[in-house]
Amino acid sequence: MSLRSWSREVLPLPSSELALNPPQLFQKYSDAADQVTSTTVSSVSRTMLEEARRLFDEEGSRRESINARTGVLLGTSGVLGAVIVAGGQIGLGSARPVLTIYGKIALVCYLLAILYVALGIIYCLIVQSVGRGHVMGPDDLPISPNTKGDDEYRFVLAGKLMGYATENYRLANRSLDRMQTALKCVRNGLIALLLVGLLIPWSTSAGSSVSPSTSCQPCQANNAEVRPALQIGSNCTPHRLPIRLRAGAGAGLESRSEHHCGMRSRDEMLPRGSEPHRP
Repeated sequence: MSLRSWSREVLPLPSSELALNPPQLFQKYSDAADQVTSTTVSSVSRTMLEEARRLFDEEGSRRESINARTGVLLGTSGVLGAVIVAGGQIGLGSARPVLTIYGKIALVCYLLAILYVALGIIYCLIVQSVGRGHVMGPDDLPISPNTKGDDEYRFVLAGKLMGYATENYRLANRSLDRMQTALKCVRNGLIALLLVGLLIPWSTSAGSSVSPSTSCQPCQANNAEVRPALQIGSNCTPHRLPIRLRAGAGAGLESRSEHHCGMRSRDEMLPRGSEPHRP
């Protein structure tokens, strides 16, 4: 597969009108319809009309098939879009961890999935908005004053049916190309979403998400002071450091406290009347 073909698969875009409907080909169709209209061989008039009606009906069936497949693809795209939006809401509601290189790749794939599915839905809606095409109307049935006999009238109707079938063929080519483009977009969006699911287990770092500057630091003080262990942005509460009591009558107690991050320390009851020793 060439590089151009790969680029069209990765970034699907509708084909040009010149590539879909070559003017030379449709000029041949137009000449064939004119030739049928001017035919004077009466023995083939019925066969010509039947074949022209068959071509016209086949283009109508082709158009209905394209609409049916586009409707199924549009429903699938809607479900896939809902899954993507729900996944995004879950990601926004959770904490913001530190992304690894795999996490950044997963984020890019997630954005690509949104883009592909959105393009697929747009192309499907464009196909669904196209009308039925050309059909036989009441103005096609009147007989021209120059028409002679039933055979000539059948040739005129066959020529009109072939002309309408040709125009419907042109419209069906455009719709089919847009439907195939939408299918490629949905396929790429699904692949990108699967890649997101595969990369999620390695998308965040294994370490704690709490910054070291906000962690609890040990209290540094001597036995004669009481200092809070708070820093700006810290989650610690003040702690009372050990205080050595002055020896007194019946006293010799010592207040001890333990360092607990995130909770207040508990001091033992001091004897009434005793005072802490200040060096």
